[in-house]
Amino acid sequence: MTQRLFIPEGADDAFEKLLRLSVDKQKQLAALIEESEETQTGLEKASEIGEIIDVSTEDAWDILNITALIRNQKRELKLDKAKLIDEIKAFAGKRKKPLSLSEDEIRVFIETILEEKPSFLRRRKARELKRGLIRYASAFRSFCDYRPYFESKEKRDKIEGLIPIIIARIRCVNDLGEEEDLVFQMDESSFKDFMEFALDIEKKLNTMKKYKEMKLLSDEEGR
Repeated sequence: MTQRLFIPEGADDAFEKLLRLSVDKQKQLAALIEESEETQTGLEKASEIGEIIDVSTEDAWDILNITALIRNQKRELKLDKAKLIDEIKAFAGKRKKPLSLSEDEIRVFIETILEEKPSFLRRRKARELKRGLIRYASAFRSFCDYRPYFESKEKRDKIEGLIPIIIARIRCVNDLGEEEDLVFQMDESSFKDFMEFALDIEKKLNTMKKYKEMKLLSDEEGR
């Protein structure tokens, strides 16, 4: 059975926005996607791309999502270029305000936007391996403050002292690119425990790097 390009309901407007970009803006978009930083959130990336290709952040967000969707389909389903040209041409002609696109223009679009460079695929594969199947911590922020300790619960008319606290935020991303913030609080004691935890991880990683050429044991050999 021939695989076909699938544009989900509600995403057709985003696909039209992508197709209406000039060739120069398509090239800029492709370069920005290739060079985008892993540490950027989706909205940060959309904001940067929107400024450069001269569209709103909302439109850039839509364009990024539909680009990722079509790239994934082309890669995973091994969509044929000739079939893609026919389907994109048919899609363009069915819009309320039809897009007049020649086969050469669509071919340039496919080669510019949908063809993924080997370097990008290597980075994407490495990122997938690093992130695994569970949420990946992608960004960290902290805020330090004092909380007052009142002498009297009733009057609240005198502060006996100030207690330092740390509020930390870890941004996590799942394998679908969805972001979620984990926010928690620490005091000085738990922060010291956290630092010991981080140093322990660093020691383990440094030791592992020394043995990167070591043979991996099978289940039988490891017994």
